[in-house]
Amino acid sequence: MSDHAVRRAGALAKLPTVHALALRLRDAGEPPERMAMLLGIEREAVGPLLEVAAAKLEEILTRDSVR
Repeated sequence: MSDHAVRRAGALAKLPTVHALALRLRDAGEPPERMAMLLGIEREAVGPLLEVAAAKLEEILTRDSVR
């Protein structure tokens, strides 16, 4: 596993469960309709949820890289 993959996995572990799961489902190529079903949310909420999750992930990665 590359250093980036290890750092990303560690950052995903720090996210709230729903955010981490949403990003993992996206990474796995799941379509938004299936993601909505698995996450128990409306289809229209998938995009905004992914935006928030990605922003939180980036924040963690950035914060951890300056340590």
